[in-house]
Amino acid sequence: EIPNQRENSSSPPLAIKNVTLNVAYGEKVVFVGRNGAGKTTLMKILNRVIKPDAGKVQYFHGARVGTLMQHHVEDLKRLESRNLNALELLMKSISKEENSPEVLLANNGNSNRGTTSLETKVRAHLNKFGISGETAVSVPLGGLSGGQLVRVGLAWVTFPNPPHVLLLDEPTNHLDMTTIQMFGEALRKYQGAVVLISHDIHFLNILTREQGGKRLNESDSDGDKDESHPSLPARVFEVRKSKGIVSVHQLEGGVDAYRRKQERISASVGRV
Repeated sequence: EIPNQRENSSSPPLAIKNVTLNVAYGEKVVFVGRNGAGKTTLMKILNRVIKPDAGKVQYFHGARVGTLMQHHVEDLKRLESRNLNALELLMKSISKEENSPEVLLANNGNSNRGTTSLETKVRAHLNKFGISGETAVSVPLGGLSGGQLVRVGLAWVTFPNPPHVLLLDEPTNHLDMTTIQMFGEALRKYQGAVVLISHDIHFLNILTREQGGKRLNESDSDGDKDESHPSLPARVFEVRKSKGIVSVHQLEGGVDAYRRKQERISASVGRV
């Protein structure tokens, strides 16, 4: 829940006023809008990187929150991370928790057994994101392409346990079309909540459509839904800035409304 957030500590001064948003477990929420409108600032408030002057951000007790911002991907190429390979990065992320339930389970309850079973688990997880073979174990992060870094970042943020809430800032940057397709389908089926920023219409179409081509926010007239994992409505919010004040507006038509608006803008620019 994000009631009445305000943030005015960035440069130039920016204020986010009167925003109230509830995100349910399993829901997909998308922020769209022009560059500089305040989307990333809003995401930083959700991630508690920026503390608002008023209002609050609340997660349910014990919620695991995973975050992948644009700067996180670049950070993988810098400092101590750049010489690690993908396998080492994920292994290092839990090395400080050698007696954690995840590690003990991987080692059948024996913390002295070694890392073989855990390494197998890490390799399998990386493989889900298209990072396998020599790419996973021999290529340092500094030598990976932008798309590969994004995939490693996504694997990193979802390991060892999938977060209850995923916060993603432009996650399809540098990804090829095949990876975007697979990633969109995986996120659509993701059981946790997903809050993301994106301008990628193709990706958003994949994210908000079911296999039958129906939008996730359309009713199911056939009554054939899997009630054990019901699809919650995918909501799209446009972030706007006027005179330094950021506001958030839900687009009733979802991705289709955003696409039509972008087409109108492109058409008007073309006529100039």
